[in-house]
Amino acid sequence: MEMMENCPVCNTKLTDQTVCRRCKADLGKLIRMGEDARIHEEKARKAFEENRYHDMYYHARRYRSVRSTPESSRLLASAAMLIGKIDLAYTLWRQCQVNADVPV
Repeated sequence: MEMMENCPVCNTKLTDQTVCRRCKADLGKLIRMGEDARIHEEKARKAFEENRYHDMYYHARRYRSVRSTPESSRLLASAAMLIGKIDLAYTLWRQCQVNADVPV
């Protein structure tokens, strides 16, 4: 299970615990969400390798819903393109470009 380095509530350095020693925030749900994101990312990539593009799209959407990053957006854009959702793929690609401040 992946651990956070700092508490998102009070920013104190964390060790191997699911409750912050300083502010007592329960971090277990956030940790599980991170693990869920990792699992959906792996399943999306595996589905791509097996040419199961609708499954890839499903898992890429779940991955991005939990962890909205340029990487998750690119994976979802790729899946959307492969199943013919061109408008969504283009929108996600543009968001990645704008967020990265890269001229198009």
